Amino acid sequence: MSGSHGCKAMILTCMDFRIQEAVSSFAREAGLMGNYDLVSLAGAQRALLQPDTREATMLQVSLSRELHGIQEVIFVSHDDCGAYGGSKAFEGLESERAHYARDMKEAALAIQSVFPTLKVSGVILVMDEAGNFAGKAVMT
Repeated sequence: MSGSHGCKAMILTCMDFRIQEAVSSFAREAGLMGNYDLVSLAGAQRALLQPDTREATMLQVSLSRELHGIQEVIFVSHDDCGAYGGSKAFEGLESERAHYARDMKEAALAIQSVFPTLKVSGVILVMDEAGNFAGKAVMT
């Protein structure tokens, strides 16, 4: 870390406005408030898998590591993600979440191929029947 300040993690979350409060709740429950860099991109982990966004996303990981000494990258995805075509693009909730989890694993491998010491994990924020995100998360 080259700067005089640092943080524990980088949260790479989807940019969807519907999940902002749930992302904050997740960070608070994980003991990360005031101790993480926040990067918001459509589809979160998907940005590392797309040729047109991969380089810019990896640059954010690199800068967060270099400037703030992060030890972990946490993907925060959510049900009904528009970058994936929304829930309607899948056969069901189980299929949707499994797809996000597979992409998180692939994105984690991409990060760890460049930064092997970084821990990478992910969560999927759960949408309730009313279409709200109350902070409940499924770990991947």
